Amino acid sequence: MASYTPLLRQGKFPNDEDDHEPHFSSVDVCECNLHSGKRADTHWKKYTWTLKFAVYACLASLVCTFLNISFLALRQDVATAVSNEVKYTHNAVHDPNEPPPDPISTWPDLAAQISQTAPGTVFYENNTGRRFTNFGMAYPTDRTFRVTAGVRTSTVVQFRGRDFGMEKCTLTLVMGMTSPTMGHGHGRDASEHAYTARGRLDVWQLAQATNRRLDPERLSWNTRPTRARLLTSWDLATAASATLRSDEFACASTSIVTLELACASASDCALAFVQPREQPESALLLIQRSSL
Repeated sequence: MASYTPLLRQGKFPNDEDDHEPHFSSVDVCECNLHSGKRADTHWKKYTWTLKFAVYACLASLVCTFLNISFLALRQDVATAVSNEVKYTHNAVHDPNEPPPDPISTWPDLAAQISQTAPGTVFYENNTGRRFTNFGMAYPTDRTFRVTAGVRTSTVVQFRGRDFGMEKCTLTLVMGMTSPTMGHGHGRDASEHAYTARGRLDVWQLAQATNRRLDPERLSWNTRPTRARLLTSWDLATAASATLRSDEFACASTSIVTLELACASASDCALAFVQPREQPESALLLIQRSSL
């Protein structure tokens, strides 16, 4: 009966030299491969998780960038809107024993033309040197304001009420050489008057919020505020060399009064006046008197 001698596993024969070196069997190799596979699988999982995290981080960064751009655009729109809102505070204390203060006068913060025959046209003059003063807007050049019936052109003006307790207002049109500001202590001489005036003029109070200025770069016949009430009506033909005044109306401190000057009908009507550069006082004034 034949006998078989099993072959030696991988490794060295026992009688070989350097017998002190370790002998590696196939079982050892299999175990090593098994451990190496587990480590490789662990490293792959870590790599996959890192890759996913990087992708998610990039997506989050893109979303944040988009939101920041959107908020920036919204903030600019809000800033534009807020810049037209006027908010003032005062801490004045009235002494009932003091005599009432003298009247004060202001010229318009805004005066712009609109035309019914060109309802979408904005008649805006880009005067970069214009500036707000204590008594209205001052321009670097002479300004001419017109109201005519032929082309249905009217003028929209805005005044801001100034001092606390001066909340009784009168709209005044200076037709002659006598200015209603004389003696009011503003240091301004009377030299300006309306130089064209004929027909009948209506003054409308517009339905504009009392804390918002109109944007002259967007103001047209189509975008103007609606007419709320007729404040006054002046006969320009019979009022040459005179001062025309409206009835007294309430104007809260720091509020904005928005008015429209328009011809009463399509008949012959015209009004034109100049706000000079050297002396910014127009023919149209808002007179404020004490309400205390």
